[in-house]
Amino acid sequence: MLSHPGHLIARHRRVLVAGLLAIAAILAIILLLNGSGTTARASAPMLPSYAAYTALSSTESPGLTVATPGSPAALAAKGPVFPANPPGGMASHGPLVASIRRLPIALPTVSAWIAKSADGGICVLVSRHESVNGTYPLGISCEPAPLSESGATSEIETDGRKTVTVGAVPDGVSSVRVAFTDGSSETVRVSRNAWALESDAHIANTRNVVGG
Repeated sequence: MLSHPGHLIARHRRVLVAGLLAIAAILAIILLLNGSGTTARASAPMLPSYAAYTALSSTESPGLTVATPGSPAALAAKGPVFPANPPGGMASHGPLVASIRRLPIALPTVSAWIAKSADGGICVLVSRHESVNGTYPLGISCEPAPLSESGATSEIETDGRKTVTVGAVPDGVSSVRVAFTDGSSETVRVSRNAWALESDAHIANTRNVVGG
């Protein structure tokens, strides 16, 4: 297995979209665009655009409710709700609803999705299975088109101490080398464009490993 470390690239712009008040619930969505972490570009050549992400062509139901906040469908949802009419920056930089597909991850505490972004990049969505004050926070992270060949990641806290990170990488990437802010590191296997891990520390950067 060969590692192809590349130069680190700044992660995505962050926009916090939370507290969309419903009649009896709050839709909490975090749109992460340009964050504090970094992602390393694999040096091996990648296929252009979305052709490198076969997970986007899945025919499996995404299992994510899309509804207007406060509507009967949103209030009845037993999981996260993605707004049918995304507000502000989400509309211009966030996930395209029709492209959302489930990511196959092994962690039992969260679900994850991949999507095309409105500006031509890649988005990763992640939500915990347990509600927070009756709502299901949805972490959304999008990489713009020039950077999406290296993948995208999204983080969410599961119990106030542990952080779950889910990533999507192009076809051909077999594993991801993850460095944490506490100085430790870990290698995570990739399955069908997806990888995920639970950790005590936040991620400082990642490096894709091609082949192996």
